[in-house]
Amino acid sequence: MKFPQLPPGARFRWQDDVYRKIGPMTARAEAGAGERLIPRSAVVEPVADGATSAQPADHFSPAEVQAALDAYQASLRAYLETLDGPTREALEAHMQAGAQAFRAALRKRAPTADG
Repeated sequence: MKFPQLPPGARFRWQDDVYRKIGPMTARAEAGAGERLIPRSAVVEPVADGATSAQPADHFSPAEVQAALDAYQASLRAYLETLDGPTREALEAHMQAGAQAFRAALRKRAPTADG
């Protein structure tokens, strides 16, 4: 199977190490070696972990989700710098409201201590 065919969050073996897919071309090594860029042409071997592919978001840590949101907002803020006055202020307000709603939705979905 080629790397792009894996769903986000899937575990796989490549070059004698086990990884978890975290992006379209990135994966995190389970042995603590950090993130790696995986070529689209890479032939990988899926590794079963009991999770279903219907729930890939369950495989991302809160820190990974927060980092993704922060990167997205940073990209938008770079665009904000090109705008002026009321347009800039309106977009900034919408970004902040969207980020707050996103974080509130994550808190609702977060597992509780009792399961």
